This record gives sequence, C-alpha cells and structure tokens, in this order.
Amino acid sequence: MKNPILHIRKGVEVYDDKEAGRKQTSGQVPAPEKPPLRPGRFRGVFRKGRGPLLPVLILVIAALLILRLMPRSVERANVGGWHAYLQARVMGSDLLVGVAFSRLPGSPETPAEASVTFFLPATGERVIVPGELAGQRAVLRGRMAYSSSARVLEAEVRVGSEVRRLAAAVHAP
Repeated sequence: MKNPILHIRKGVEVYDDKEAGRKQTSGQVPAPEKPPLRPGRFRGVFRKGRGPLLPVLILVIAALLILRLMPRSVERANVGGWHAYLQARVMGSDLLVGVAFSRLPGSPETPAEASVTFFLPATGERVIVPGELAGQRAVLRGRMAYSSSARVLEAEVRVGSEVRRLAAAVHAP
C-alpha cells in the first residue's frame, strides 16, 4: 500500500507523528499528573469514590445508644435495684397477675419492701399486693376477676421509694 501524499502550503509547520513517538519512547515516560487535593478532603478511607463513612458511623452509634437507653417494652422496668417483669394469664373467669423480680448486679443484698397495685382500666378493678423482696428472685402474685372487655393490665410497682408504671396486654384464651 502506498503512503498518501499530503500537500503542504508554504509557511505552515509540518508535524511528524514518527518524531513525536521517538521523543516519548527515547526518554523517561512522564508520570500522569494527580489532581491537587481540594481543601477539607481526607485521603485514604474517606476517598470520594467510597463516600463519606464518618456520618454513617455517627448515625450507627447514635442508633445503638438510643436503642440501649429506651426501655425494651412497657412490661419491664428497673426499680430500686430490681428488674421487674409484669405478667398476666387468663384462667377461666379469673386473671392471674404477677410481677417477677430479679436482683440487678451490683445492688445491695438487703431485703426490700415492695408493693404492686394491679388495675384493669376497662373494668376499674384494683388489687394491691404487698411483699418483701429477698434473695436473687421473688414474685408478687394476685388474682382478679376477668371480663372479655379487659385488654390491658396496668401495674404500679413500688420498691422502697422508687415507683414505676408497667402495662401488659391481656390475651384471651
């Protein structure tokens, strides 16, 4: 194949691809230039391609703290060095109610006076159960009349001078 003939007018510079190729290969290959860092940008983990990880990390820590501080349910609470758990069970025409207590780690081993006031908001019935909490676990139980309109059981738990209000759903059999 024949090389094409290019006609060049007078006074115009001639460019030769072969010469440009020889200059580049004969010497050192120039390194590609990196763009300068913009102020306020970090290198490494916080590169532009990966996205900012610091805000995501802050959100995860905040969510964990919020979940840790919020009560897990309204059936449970910590009162006066004890963990209290409200329970209700329907047995025929009666509602068996109780609060189970377990001692929190690091609380004193001395017995504590406690009382639980159970009440059904739908019927207005109340039962007060006093007792003494000793050992690692204790239970205060009571019995109430059950009607099908009662859907929620509420309890006011008092241990020493601390008071907490608990609520639990009543499931019909």
